[in-house]
Amino acid sequence: MADRSGKFTERARRVLILAQEEARGLNHNYIGTEHLLLGLVREREGVGAKVLGNLGVELSKVRSAAESIIGRGDRPVTDELGLTPRAKKVIELGVDEARRLGRNYIGTEHLLLGMIREGEGIGGGVLKSLGVSLEKARAEVVRILAPLAPEAADARKTGATLPGESPSIGRSVFLAHSFDNAGKLVADVLREFLGLLGFRVVTGEAYSPRGVSSKIKERIREQAIAVCILTRKRGAGADPRRTSQWVLDEATVAEALDKPVFLLIEKGVEAEIGIHGDKEYIPFTMRSLQTAMIKLLQGLRELGYEFAPKD
Repeated sequence: MADRSGKFTERARRVLILAQEEARGLNHNYIGTEHLLLGLVREREGVGAKVLGNLGVELSKVRSAAESIIGRGDRPVTDELGLTPRAKKVIELGVDEARRLGRNYIGTEHLLLGMIREGEGIGGGVLKSLGVSLEKARAEVVRILAPLAPEAADARKTGATLPGESPSIGRSVFLAHSFDNAGKLVADVLREFLGLLGFRVVTGEAYSPRGVSSKIKERIREQAIAVCILTRKRGAGADPRRTSQWVLDEATVAEALDKPVFLLIEKGVEAEIGIHGDKEYIPFTMRSLQTAMIKLLQGLRELGYEFAPKD
């Protein structure tokens, strides 16, 4: 751990110290993903702890679940403790998450993202035993990490617009999405993200066999841009039109109205709905949603919106 610790924030280093304390408290002669999870919860102040707290993960529950899975050692451990291969993998993935997010440090949020990506260790198993899905945990991390630029915060408070923008539609987004659980989950994350950037967000409505209604067409017309989310259908017998086709229909309406359209497409959707050719879109998976959000932010900058300086 020593060769990496210089990159860790003070809180991330605290997590590693607490993980070691937890391992010794359980009489374990190693530091595993379960101990890292305990350290993340005990740290309390970092983004990682806030995410876990928001998802209802409590220290007592994590400790109890960890003990039920692996038990407690027979005698106190006095030797130096080392990381298990999976715990090392969590840290490696945390380093990668920090790099992908353009950060030159490793915070508690990156350690948690690394644990979520690793997915197979006891830490991930404990989260599952507590009813926390890895997708939901990652989405909550993304929501908290959504960039909040000073300009965006000021615009949100004062209603200010960029030079040349119409006050009514300068920072307004039509957000099209499916209304199943996956569609709503991604939409909630993006709604929070866009709101933090100072955008007013409006949405459509559930699919109608009559197509996009005149009311929704007018709603699209009134917004500056459209962000359309196509999530993969889930469940046996799911109707792909009811989960994604009307989002394409709303995107088509926005394009016909000369609105900038950002099409976010979950991996696996392309083959189902026959999207092909040179159409531009932002691909994502539930585990890489933050990368798609960064690309969306870049696209907004290319349109002339101003946020924080690029890293």
